[in-house]
Amino acid sequence: MKKIRIIASAALLSVTALGAVTLSSCTKEDCAIGYEGSDCTTEIREQMIGTFNATDVDNSTGTPYTYTPVVSKNNSVTVVNIANFGDFFTNTELVTSNVTKSGNTISFSIPAQKPDNIYTVTGSGQYDVSTKKVTITYSLDNGVSIKNYTGTWTKQ
Repeated sequence: MKKIRIIASAALLSVTALGAVTLSSCTKEDCAIGYEGSDCTTEIREQMIGTFNATDVDNSTGTPYTYTPVVSKNNSVTVVNIANFGDFFTNTELVTSNVTKSGNTISFSIPAQKPDNIYTVTGSGQYDVSTKKVTITYSLDNGVSIKNYTGTWTKQ
């Protein structure tokens, strides 16, 4: 009888401990939008924040442009700011981009906006967390002509 009580107590403690571990961790589905991780406090955009070495190519001429964009946090956890975008906008003329994450890929979309009140920029891209590279396509429209670009950015 004593053995059964010891075994039952051990089983109860095991189930209780397992329940406590399960309740204290969360899954991606449990996290608020824009967050991930076992405790749901890691921002999905975190690994994309930083300075990049970029080379964009004008799709109509094949001319490459190199520059150094900087990706920083926006007040919204699902948005990043990009300074010096395309080397067309200054460090104070920020391009904002909405971000989502799936696996090792942070996808971003650039809704139509005019950071300098002249050029409208739109586009999209992906940041590969494992290679630390961005692939991007975007358009610039000055009201007279539209230029299309593709680019590759490598995080410094």
